[in-house]
Amino acid sequence: MDTAAELMKAMARLRARLRTESAPTEMRWTWSQLTTLGGSSSRGRPSLLRNIPETRAAWLSVAIQALLDPAEQQLLLKTAAIMNRLADSEV
Repeated sequence: MDTAAELMKAMARLRARLRTESAPTEMRWTWSQLTTLGGSSSRGRPSLLRNIPETRAAWLSVAIQALLDPAEQQLLLKTAAIMNRLADSEV
């Protein structure tokens, strides 16, 4: 098994799921369009865009609590630290 490929696939799937979980059910625009609009707005980011990180974090927290036992939750926390170390590396 190629660790790098599996990790990238898992990150892409989780990123897609987080986008899905934070999407309002009756949205006319894509997140890309809203982000572009928010970036070009002279009055700052619309309320909807401000709620995206909190909505995603809330869903992820519920999913972690519901699906993972305490040992898996600790493993996931260690994994996050490893991923941050990789992101900060100079390699």
